[in-house]
Amino acid sequence: MSIKIYQTIIAVIIVLFLGTAFVVAKDKPEGNPFQAIWDAIDDLQEQMNNLVGQPGPTGPQGPPGPQGPPGECSCPESLSLFEYYNVGDNDVNSVVDPKWEAQTFTPQISHMIKKVKIKIYRLGLPGIVSVGIRATDGEGKPSGMDLASGAIDGNTFTEDSSGAWYDIDLGNGTALFSGVKYAIVLGNSASGWARWRVDTNSSYEGGTSLTSLDSGNTWVFCTGDYDTLFEERGI
Repeated sequence: MSIKIYQTIIAVIIVLFLGTAFVVAKDKPEGNPFQAIWDAIDDLQEQMNNLVGQPGPTGPQGPPGPQGPPGECSCPESLSLFEYYNVGDNDVNSVVDPKWEAQTFTPQISHMIKKVKIKIYRLGLPGIVSVGIRATDGEGKPSGMDLASGAIDGNTFTEDSSGAWYDIDLGNGTALFSGVKYAIVLGNSASGWARWRVDTNSSYEGGTSLTSLDSGNTWVFCTGDYDTLFEERGI
C-alpha cells in the first residue's frame, strides 16, 4: 500500500471519529461537552498505534551474495621432531672460516625437513652462520650444493660455554627419504668462533661429525665417536 493511500485512509477515519464525537457531545449537554471528543481521539490514537505497529508480510528471500575471498591462516606450521641427538655433550667443534663443521644423520621416516635446531655458543663475533642440508657421497661425506638452507646471526649466540639451543628455519625445506644419509653443514665467513656442542663418546648410529678446512669443499671424519648436538623437524 502506498503512503498516499495510507494517509487518505487515516484522514477519513479521523473525520468519521470527529463527526461521531460531536454527535455524542451534543447528546450529552451535562458536564464537559467536549469530553466525548477527547475520548474519541484517545480511542483513535490507540487504534492508529495498533495499525502502525503491525508488521507487514515477509518479503521473498533475496539471491545469495558473491563468494568472499579465501581467508589466510597465520597460524604457525605444526612441525614434528624426526632425527635428533640432543644429550651428552662434553666438548665443542668450532666453526670459524674456513673451518666448517657437519653432522650426518639418517631419517627413519621420509618427510619434509623445515627446521634445524643446534646447541651452540660463541667466542668473539662469528657473524652470520649458514646452515645447509646436503646429500652425502658413497663415503658418507657431505656432497654437492645445499638442498635447503637457512642462516642465523651468530653474534646473538650466548657466550656461556655450556651453550644454548637455537632454531634455524630452512624456508621451503626439502624432502628427505627414509634410510638415506644427509648432512647438516655449518659455516661462517667471519673471524669469531661459533662453537657447536659435541659428544665425544656418542651412541648415535645414524651419522657422525665431520670437519672441513676449506669452507666445505672437502671433508674428514672426526676421530672417535663424535656427534654434534642437533634436532631436525619437519612435516
